Amino acid sequence: MGRDCPFCKARIITSGHYPLCDKFKPLWNLISRILQIDVDSSLKFAFGGCKDSTGNVFIFYGLCTIYKTYVHCLNNFDNNFDFLAHFRHLVFGRLLSEYQVCMHSGRVFLQNFHRKWMKFKIYKIVNNKICINLS
Repeated sequence: MGRDCPFCKARIITSGHYPLCDKFKPLWNLISRILQIDVDSSLKFAFGGCKDSTGNVFIFYGLCTIYKTYVHCLNNFDNNFDFLAHFRHLVFGRLLSEYQVCMHSGRVFLQNFHRKWMKFKIYKIVNNKICINLS
C-alpha cells in the first residue's frame, strides 16, 4: 500500500486527510446530528475538539473508528468492516456502562448522568432501562 488513500482517489495523503475523506462522510453526518451542529463544524472540531467535553467523546470515537477502519484495511481484512456500526457500538457501550454505574450509585449520580448526556437526545429511559437510538 502506498501513500494514496485506500478509500478514495486522493493521492499522497497525510493522516489529516482521513477525517475529511469522502468514505467517512456518513460518520461525520451522524456525529453532526448527535452534536446538533452542521457537518462543516464537526469536521473543524475533529481537528481541535469542541468546548463541550462530553461532545468531544463523540469526536474521539469518530477518530478512533476511522483509525480502526484504516488498520482493518492495512491488514487486508475483508471489505465488510462497518465503521458506522463500530462507532454506534462504542457510544452504546459508553452510555450503557455509565448509566448502570449511576443507577447503582444513587439519585445524584443519575441526575449527573442525565445532565451530561440528555442534551444529545440519543437515549430514553424506559422501566429503568436505557434505550439508545443512534440512527
